Amino acid sequence: MQKAILILDGNNFAKNEFLKIVKNENHEYYEEDGWWVWSINSSDVAGVAARTLGFEGPRTNFYYELVKKLKVLGNEYNDFEVNYYKNMVGKVRDNPKTQLLILHGVEKEHIEQLKEDYGAFSILVTKYTVDPESEYDVSLCWNPDVSLDLEFVEAVKDTIQKLTK
Repeated sequence: MQKAILILDGNNFAKNEFLKIVKNENHEYYEEDGWWVWSINSSDVAGVAARTLGFEGPRTNFYYELVKKLKVLGNEYNDFEVNYYKNMVGKVRDNPKTQLLILHGVEKEHIEQLKEDYGAFSILVTKYTVDPESEYDVSLCWNPDVSLDLEFVEAVKDTIQKLTK
């Protein structure tokens, strides 16, 4: 089975549902086992830095602004995001168990580079409708009004199966 690198963007609830379907823990979406996934976001690393620097409390607008500024500084002084993605891609490639690396919160300026350097595949997940003009490789639509959107489940599963053949 081939490993795949996905850049996942879109509605937060739809992205969470996408991840649940891909992992398929407890076989709640389909009979087969799900994929072994590493899901990362460079903002999480900056968030750890914010807490290390003394930020305490809930994630407020101040927290998100601080994380954003830490990422800017990290990129300016050490090409943080590029190096972070490179490091994580290397770890996934070296890990025999991991099948998918899913990147969240990727800035637009990094998407094309990730596609060129690592063969990353971009996916946009939305609620209700798909934007036909989307610049993403695939756009998937989730309907949160049904308890289990079987069309979305099949679309996610088919997409991942094609990428990991």
